Amino acid sequence: MTCNILVVDSDASTHEALGEALECEPYELFSAASPDEGMELLRRVDMDLIIAGRHLPGMSGEELLQQMSVEGNRAPGLLIAPASGLGEGSPPHSFPIISKPRNNEELKLLVRYLLEAERLGRENTRLRAQLRVQHAHINCLREILTYLGTNHPVP
Repeated sequence: MTCNILVVDSDASTHEALGEALECEPYELFSAASPDEGMELLRRVDMDLIIAGRHLPGMSGEELLQQMSVEGNRAPGLLIAPASGLGEGSPPHSFPIISKPRNNEELKLLVRYLLEAERLGRENTRLRAQLRVQHAHINCLREILTYLGTNHPVP
């Protein structure tokens, strides 16, 4: 199954490097050079992962990922920052972050991990819903058995 990955970064070399690093993987990469372009792509295509540069024109990558989440996107996010942008004193972030230059194997593992964690979360939600339905059926059967056990004639 092919996963759709949106890359939002104003640096064209980031798009090229990610494309090269993930070219043999079962992913389709979509590129956007700005947050607005990324939001437009997200409205048209279901994405499984969003990779955003930490510093984008007009907002930070973290703000973009938070905005996408507020607008109903459930895809996990990953931030990319220059190696110098990860030092002490950088603000805490709520998304995984990987630095440039990237280790391609580390990037592949992180992408696989994020996609698998999201898949497992969706499966967990589906199974919990199924379990609630099954509990409701069991409760109905208990009520029927209780009713029948009170010597009421079967209709």
